Amino acid sequence: MGGFGITYLAEDTATGQQVVIKTLNAERQGEPDFREVQEKFVNEALKLSQFRHPHIVRVQELIQEGVLWGIVMEYIDGMELSDYLLERGQLAEAEAVGYIDRMAQALDYVHQQGVLHRDIKPNNIMIRQIDRQPILIDFGLAREFIDGKTLSMTNALTYGYAPIEQYDRQGQFGAYTDVYALAATLYHLLTGQAPIPAHYLEQPGVKLPEPKTYNAGISKNVNRAIMQSMALDFRLRPQNMSEFRSVLGLSPISSAPFAPAPFAPALTVKTPSDPHLFDRRKLLKLAGFSGLGFLCALIWAEAQDDTPKSSSGSGSSSSSSPIPKKVASKPILKTIQFTTVKLDSKGIATKMPATIQGFQEDLGKGLSIDLVRIPAGSFLMGQSEAERRELMERLGSKMHKDYFAVELPQHQVTLKEFYMGQTEITQAQYFAVMNDNLSKFKGDNLPVENVSWLQAQEFCEKLSHLTGRKYTLPSESQWEYACRAGTTTPFYLGAISTPSFANYEGGASFDLNAGEIIRKKTTKVGSFPPNAFGLYDMSGNVWEWCLDTAHDTYEGAPTDGSAWISTGGKEEDRILRGGAWSFFVWEARSASRYKWSSDGLKPDAGLRVVCTD
Repeated sequence: MGGFGITYLAEDTATGQQVVIKTLNAERQGEPDFREVQEKFVNEALKLSQFRHPHIVRVQELIQEGVLWGIVMEYIDGMELSDYLLERGQLAEAEAVGYIDRMAQALDYVHQQGVLHRDIKPNNIMIRQIDRQPILIDFGLAREFIDGKTLSMTNALTYGYAPIEQYDRQGQFGAYTDVYALAATLYHLLTGQAPIPAHYLEQPGVKLPEPKTYNAGISKNVNRAIMQSMALDFRLRPQNMSEFRSVLGLSPISSAPFAPAPFAPALTVKTPSDPHLFDRRKLLKLAGFSGLGFLCALIWAEAQDDTPKSSSGSGSSSSSSPIPKKVASKPILKTIQFTTVKLDSKGIATKMPATIQGFQEDLGKGLSIDLVRIPAGSFLMGQSEAERRELMERLGSKMHKDYFAVELPQHQVTLKEFYMGQTEITQAQYFAVMNDNLSKFKGDNLPVENVSWLQAQEFCEKLSHLTGRKYTLPSESQWEYACRAGTTTPFYLGAISTPSFANYEGGASFDLNAGEIIRKKTTKVGSFPPNAFGLYDMSGNVWEWCLDTAHDTYEGAPTDGSAWISTGGKEEDRILRGGAWSFFVWEARSASRYKWSSDGLKPDAGLRVVCTD
């Protein structure tokens, strides 16, 4: 998925027990700053290595082969609390508070070591199958802290669970930071609703609905404790986990620390059959590091892994397991017949029959995602000379230079076959996978919007976990190739477009019916004719996130269809394609590019998925 971590399932040859091995993935290994990132990976591991608690996952050892380090940790047979919640909808108060009580005790232990977790959420809690005990995982955002001190930390976070102070790189962080996230997790367990993100709650008139709004069975005390613990002002929250447990009506945490568990014996680890692991080289145990703490294994796990966390156990950004929840069989393709249209220079439409192959990905509960086969081929990517001349004439040279020169130079790209979602992801599909929906315009068949790039990544990871098939956001070149569907004109409709055939803000060049229709909102997916590949709404409706980081031109862009991910510059900016209901027609051209912060939310930004399996 373009992140740092990758997880493998292996076997202890001495005991026959399964273990998990985590390392930096192949993509990260090939980047220029690999050594620096891996040094941070190992150093964070050493800082956190001595954690021993019954509700924190453990590591057996740290291993090395050549320049590559790997972490061997216990395999938890169970499921993520988020998956359990998806099955149940809402949890009974006693059960939910029981899980949170154990997490509060684990976090109190973590805080005693001077460390904040900073990413408490249902995805990062496993429920162990054998005894139903919750286990805290994924310390990818964990950092050391000192109470009362102003510190600098990364502003990586998970919307809905992160307190307002976590949105800034510098501020006062304390145990109360994790108190907010744990209370937000309890909110979700009891209501079935992810809380409103903290930065929205700062806006006038926006308030967090009390948990009892969604679940009348919640006791007054627990309802009050959650609201107090999720106060925007950290000074109004319980200041540590002991106080948090007290406001929940639970007994105080003992001041005596947990006794460290004895180190596990060193393991001889088999090399898994996966051909990517350490470039097929044999794993070597690093003497003297047997029994290192579990956190080193999870430094880069958050929203980065290519595989899921448990055999029975979806995660932003965020869930990974040794083996997928479901092993997918090869998709059964069916022939799809449809009608596409072409517009002439006067806007007259000609209907044309077409066929394509595709398959349905079942999400359960009567929902599925339709995907179509995008054949291998080559195309010219970017703005054509004819488009450049018209944009210069209509908008002027300065506007073209400032906004549209990013589409140059036009260059040839050759791609392999892949599958792409026939429509933008709908709100019903998004909720089925994420159990969340913050869209401005509500409707099951409307495209999900108000989704950040990080959340779109998390959706793809959870979808991969749920289905056993590899889903990602498209690369920019995959997106444009699929959008053009063999055309070389500014739009897949032809040289022009009209608001009758796409949802954008009318009133610009390339548009013969400038004032005909102005909708000011999203439309149901599939409301307009598809392109020649059977893809709907590739022009307009909502912007669609791509994997690529933002670049000012195509100079040096890959030509093989892969995502262009830079390790320098503004990595937080990612690419959006396709235009939207709120933008003029020139942004809905096939070549149009737009950048936005990876953690930014937009009521005109959604996603479409790609499958490479």
